[in-house]
Amino acid sequence: MLYTAYTFKNVFQYKEDDVYWSAADIGWIIGYSYLVYGLLANGATTVVIFEGVPINEEAMHCCNYSIGKKKSLIKDTWW
Repeated sequence: MLYTAYTFKNVFQYKEDDVYWSAADIGWIIGYSYLVYGLLANGATTVVIFEGVPINEEAMHCCNYSIGKKKSLIKDTWW
């Protein structure tokens, strides 16, 4: 938990006003580490839209623009 909190804050450069969104599957290590534990330990706000990676780049941008209002500055696991 301590490592996840530290890496979330420093590697992802989390700031207090940020809203974090990740496409990681919540059932995998990235998902529960950086959608649950790291955020809760830092008091961060997260948006969980669906489980799984968006099917294409257009879907990722649609989520960011229409749902995230272009405020989702941190994205994870885009392949």
